[in-house]
Amino acid sequence: MSEETQNQQQGGAAEDDALLMAWDEIAAPASPDSGDGDEDQAEDGPGEEDPWTAVAEATGRAGDISDQEAAQQQSVIEKARQRRRERWDELRAQRQAAKQKNEAASAGGAGSNGEADQGTPLAPYRDPRVQQKLEDDSDGVPEWLGLRWREIPTEQQQQAWIGLRKWVDWLVREYRLPAHVVPACWYRHPDITAELWAAMNMEYKAWAEGAPSLTPMMMWHPNLEQMIVRLRNKVENAGCSPEKGHQPPIPPGNGLEPFEIAYDEDDWQAATSGRRETQGVARPAAGSQWVRAVAFDGFGEQIAASNPVGLGAARVNHRPEAFARFGSLAEAGEAELWLDVERGTQVTTVQWETSADGESWQPLPDEQTTADAEAVEEEDEVETPVR
Repeated sequence: MSEETQNQQQGGAAEDDALLMAWDEIAAPASPDSGDGDEDQAEDGPGEEDPWTAVAEATGRAGDISDQEAAQQQSVIEKARQRRRERWDELRAQRQAAKQKNEAASAGGAGSNGEADQGTPLAPYRDPRVQQKLEDDSDGVPEWLGLRWREIPTEQQQQAWIGLRKWVDWLVREYRLPAHVVPACWYRHPDITAELWAAMNMEYKAWAEGAPSLTPMMMWHPNLEQMIVRLRNKVENAGCSPEKGHQPPIPPGNGLEPFEIAYDEDDWQAATSGRRETQGVARPAAGSQWVRAVAFDGFGEQIAASNPVGLGAARVNHRPEAFARFGSLAEAGEAELWLDVERGTQVTTVQWETSADGESWQPLPDEQTTADAEAVEEEDEVETPVR
């Protein structure tokens, strides 16, 4: 590298330092401990004034630089501004944390008589990593809430476990559930976990409307009581207790895992890998007919034939049968008759007839069916009362 190039670089570095020093003098924010209330203004530097103009004037170079130099020096200033803002945000966060700590110490440092409270019980120990995850609440409804437990995405499964644990802790405290209902090893039992997961979703849904309703009383609490009964039975069957701890399920002893079904695989394949076809066949006009199905493979070779099925001749529908019967006495001098027509789906009209000897029949005179005609007009039914 030539001596001239080195001198140029050193000169440029010196100019950068001068620019930053000038910027510090113009845009330096107030100290976070000053408490002068100008935090927002200090964070943003010297207001709306162009930073390069202010620095150029401070260094005596206003109007004596090229556009390229101005752009380079503007970049240096922006970087300095960003670093200063980041440092300012860090200091302001530290001051806020210290303020909250002091307020908490002032509020809890003395009892009702102004003396230090010596009777505060120690909180139960929790692993800091677990405690941190329990305290990390997400805004709004979690994405995994409402999904089937087995369908929760892998990247959300741990959040779902933490969310379910927080809800179970609340449930046990709120409803005072003993260990023989919700044991400490509930997460080791898929059936108990499924019950609690479903209950968590239901409890959220019961209050999701955010308005007074009957859902919590009519749906949530009755189902909660039923779930408590089921949980008590599950825990009793599992044999878990505070004294014994978690009791893993006992294998059946035939080489299978607990709760694994011993399938007959050959029978399963025969029952589920088949094929079903349907075919409509018209019955013969007379006599009988035998029908069967034959199955072929892709090469046209017969591989199976069904049993024959016999089809009888098509049945001829019988003619409708009509039955007239006495209904009741309508008024003095009148009788009400009813007509029942069986298999009469094609009947559209009914004519009432009269006979003196039961052999020769004539239509019933109109004066005797006046009331009936009005009823037919209104009801339009096949069963027609006649007076």
